[in-house]
Amino acid sequence: MPVVPLLLLAALAALHDGRRLDRRVTLGAVGDIQLRVNMRHPEELPGGDPFALVREALDADLTVGNLEGPLPAPAAHAARGAHGPILQQPPNAPDLLADAGFDLVSLANNHLLDLGVPSVLNTLEALRRADVEPLGAWPDPADRFHPVLRTVHGVSIGFLAYTMWLNVAGGRETVGLGHLRTDDAVAEIAALRPYVDFVVVLAHWGRENDHFTYGQTRELARAMVDAGADVVLGHHAHVLKGLEWYRGALIAYSLGNFVFGPVRGPQAESAVLRLELVRRPDGRRRIEEARLVPVLLEGPRSIPLPADGRRRDRLLALLGRLSRPLGARVAPDGRVLPRDDEPCDALAPRARGWLGATAAP
Repeated sequence: MPVVPLLLLAALAALHDGRRLDRRVTLGAVGDIQLRVNMRHPEELPGGDPFALVREALDADLTVGNLEGPLPAPAAHAARGAHGPILQQPPNAPDLLADAGFDLVSLANNHLLDLGVPSVLNTLEALRRADVEPLGAWPDPADRFHPVLRTVHGVSIGFLAYTMWLNVAGGRETVGLGHLRTDDAVAEIAALRPYVDFVVVLAHWGRENDHFTYGQTRELARAMVDAGADVVLGHHAHVLKGLEWYRGALIAYSLGNFVFGPVRGPQAESAVLRLELVRRPDGRRRIEEARLVPVLLEGPRSIPLPADGRRRDRLLALLGRLSRPLGARVAPDGRVLPRDDEPCDALAPRARGWLGATAAP
């Protein structure tokens, strides 16, 4: 056999072996979850389960979302000075989340302290009993840095979660909480970076019901990536916002509501973001694929279900329009890609290849 075909076969075999030795983890991410209204009449839900129709979309090695509001402690009442709507979860919320496949949920949002510190502690305990790990909140306010670490298939992932606001003044002094106005999130991300393969940050930020305004959130998201974040997941807007590739990391500024009812119009448009994270045998790492599964919240209980046909195409087109000014595009199959006309020198080198090896602790 000629030498060139032999070399080609050897190269293909080496590529195959390299992929076989890669460590891969799938991560599923959704937006805001508020179950109280949906569970007032469970008989109106498929099998009494608000997640029944989206379980396939949620199926991943790790699934994460934002839990908007606490589980009330006995005799709980609205915290003194709380402003805005008071949100809370039904008592069976942790079991519903666990049954749907959620592994972690962020509590770092403006509604965490709506019902006072006892309800925060009750929420932390109830989630852990259901084997759902809380992010961004913990009992001791003196503990200022509280990442959550998970290792799946030999790939280590560190999670951090922060909120831009609280609905209760002074709440940061009463409970442990990731807060963008009082904590140095960039420094904490940089501190976590050497100890894990991937860093995932959840941020509760931005203007509600606004598809287009980014302001300081874009500057902050990029600073998070510069510090070492590989994935930044935004919440709070209650509508979909664009996605951005920056230095090989993916920023999703808002995934909208996932269970939050009753809602309609743009607030009923959502998506599941599915990521494949890969670490090579030499320690280099990358986001191999990012894909969106469009979801609509429908019916009097705003049940999430995968969009199909023209409605799926419409939501993907919307996400594409929102993402294009940020330098990303959304393909018809839901993949999130760098924009075709983005000049090569406008992307940092790792946006087109491997992110580099994780430093040793």
